[in-house]
Amino acid sequence: MLTAILNSHSKIKAIPEIPFSIFFQHSFGSITSSSEELNGLTIEYLENQQRYRPKDLVDLGVDILKESFPDYSSYEEYCQVVYESISVNQKRLAYEVIVDKNPIYSFHSKSLQKHNKSGKFLVLVRDPRAQVLSKRDKQYFSSRDVAFNAFRWRFFQKHIVRIKENSNCKVFLYEALVTDHENIIKDMCSFLNVEFEAALLDYDKIDFSKSEIAAPKTDAFAKEHFSGLNRNVHGAKVDSWKTKLSGKEIKIIDGICSKYASQFGYQAQGKYSAYILLTLSHPIAYAKALYSVYRERLTYYLPIGIKLKRTIKVNRLRKE
Repeated sequence: MLTAILNSHSKIKAIPEIPFSIFFQHSFGSITSSSEELNGLTIEYLENQQRYRPKDLVDLGVDILKESFPDYSSYEEYCQVVYESISVNQKRLAYEVIVDKNPIYSFHSKSLQKHNKSGKFLVLVRDPRAQVLSKRDKQYFSSRDVAFNAFRWRFFQKHIVRIKENSNCKVFLYEALVTDHENIIKDMCSFLNVEFEAALLDYDKIDFSKSEIAAPKTDAFAKEHFSGLNRNVHGAKVDSWKTKLSGKEIKIIDGICSKYASQFGYQAQGKYSAYILLTLSHPIAYAKALYSVYRERLTYYLPIGIKLKRTIKVNRLRKE
């Protein structure tokens, strides 16, 4: 939703969740001129990613880069070249502001800032109970387990808390975006140093239901996961967790997430078990959540060849 909203601004292009900047950064972050090796790996990486995205809505620009990969003299310029080649809902070429939206970037703020010193971190945080409910009710998520998704929320916010007071970071609450849409969007524009535009209030809806993705499972996931992007934001579902989650589920989420949830203004509903007791009573969910997070973080440091093969293999499994 945030990507769709920001893409309605005439000076902003918001890139979908394709973390290519950190994918190549560890291996090529110190380049001082164009690299044929990097060009070839980028095309291979984007070709693989394109198979799992509707090209009519998200064109990763592989054909353009194959025809002529522009020169660059730094890793930051390289990223700009790739950003410009990508088309999102018909928006291509250079824009004053590029938003590269990826939740996994929460763990790579230092690395990202190293190669983009003027970059900013716009963070959207959601009530953990609503977040867990959203994942629990959608059949195509890797896990719908309440404890697992609560642990993951905690692990992500633990890192957000570390940077949220930095001058280049601004945290917004999902609930405020929904209930006070105009004022929050104006604050976002101010943070990004662009003027507010009325189009942001009636943003271009992205309808995935009419597009097709080659991978059947991914196609089904996209149609369900992004089904709300062609509707206006509204506050009707902000507190739906209060009636759709059981008392036991709420206690589990509150116990796991309360330490960090309270720092964003989310208060526990009632009494809950201590975090240490919940980790002991849900050891498998804890271990799986921790593994899922560190697997993505540590992948950053793998040799680029191994990393690329792993990505292709993971995507191939998603296709089956």
